[in-house]
Amino acid sequence: MLKKLIAMMLVSMVLVSVVTGCAGESPKKEVTTKATSTEAKTDGTSVNEDEEAQEEVTITFFHWRNEDKSAYEKVIEMFEAKNPNVKVEMEIIPTGDYYTTLTMRVFGGESGDVFAVHPGGELSNIVKANAFMDLSDQPQILGNFDADGLAAGQVNGKQYALVQTTNPLAVYYNKTMFKENNVDVPKTWEEFMAACETFKDAGITPLTYAVGELWVPQLFFISLMANAEEDAFVMQDVESGEKTISEVGSIKATLEMLLTLRDKGYFQDNMSGTKYDAMVGAFSQEQAAMMPTGTWSMSTVRDINPDLDFGVMNMPAFGGTTTRGVNVPGLLLGVNAGTENKEESLKFVEYMCSAEAMNVISNETGQLTVVNGVSYDNEDLKMAETLFADPAGYYSLMFHHVSSQNQNVMSNLIVETLNTEGNNIDELLVKWQADIDKNISAAE
Repeated sequence: MLKKLIAMMLVSMVLVSVVTGCAGESPKKEVTTKATSTEAKTDGTSVNEDEEAQEEVTITFFHWRNEDKSAYEKVIEMFEAKNPNVKVEMEIIPTGDYYTTLTMRVFGGESGDVFAVHPGGELSNIVKANAFMDLSDQPQILGNFDADGLAAGQVNGKQYALVQTTNPLAVYYNKTMFKENNVDVPKTWEEFMAACETFKDAGITPLTYAVGELWVPQLFFISLMANAEEDAFVMQDVESGEKTISEVGSIKATLEMLLTLRDKGYFQDNMSGTKYDAMVGAFSQEQAAMMPTGTWSMSTVRDINPDLDFGVMNMPAFGGTTTRGVNVPGLLLGVNAGTENKEESLKFVEYMCSAEAMNVISNETGQLTVVNGVSYDNEDLKMAETLFADPAGYYSLMFHHVSSQNQNVMSNLIVETLNTEGNNIDELLVKWQADIDKNISAAE
């Protein structure tokens, strides 16, 4: 069983992490150590002699979100000011190395105190390895969330992790290009295709798309499929054997839509070799009219081109259906089940999931949150909130698999579909099913 879990976690390097992940490459592993304050607490109370006499405790916190480093440093400093005997050592591990490093640490007994995972398969693997503490009996933490906000961190009805940020999938669009070419924001698939044709005729790349990095292509696939499939958990039905891939007609329909966009030349010429950073860079530098990604990209776009006038929209519906959006929970925080610093680790997670901390993290990183009591002063976040306004509502963790291997199967098949000319979709669906069946057999 242990060998199977190690194998499962070693291949767990895609999304969802996107949502992942959902970010550019981080620099090499970095450790940030913050000095512990011995001054007055920020809430106005003073540090008493007993607290000063307590032995200093250092807890570790590691994740992959290098782009959020500054905000996390600020929040850690705030936490340490309130808890002068606790010191937090933050480590940021490069995105591409994260799950390999995490796997080695978990099974080597070195996973520290507090660490992050993606929802879905990655979280399930950690729980199966008994590496996360059950937080179900921590009302002081869970009380910061509504019930819906807790769902992404639950496995088999127990609370193992907590969502800090949440990111709707979106199609970014260049408002200036739309205005100059007399294109209205599309509300239907037909209007979306017409907009793409207008930009192509004007010599403008309609869509920049990254197929050179495995976790990215599935994002657009999921946005499209949300308008073709009403069951957000249909992929889990496939994993359980209740349905086959070929029986889920929305999968084939979505792949056909992706191929239509490719065959009409609406993506850039080198999409197969384009990675996430290059895709975001191309849109930010006005080399394309639209870009499918998540709202986590907003801060990066602003960093590259602060003056860019852009908007975000849900992928328009097709076939007379009503537009549905997709919400992707981002970083999940959990406490190592084997931590030697349980009290301090829980206190840190409680603070990281407080409105005070999330006001800083959300507004500085440009990400929405499900923590109660947070108000947004970031204009991009206010814009992102509009994505929730579509009449058919939002799916959360749309089409996510329980197994990270099967999530990878989906990603690989989407990439293969886009990269292969003249491919037969029915044959690809058969291959998709065979790979899922193989993973199910291996796990038994």
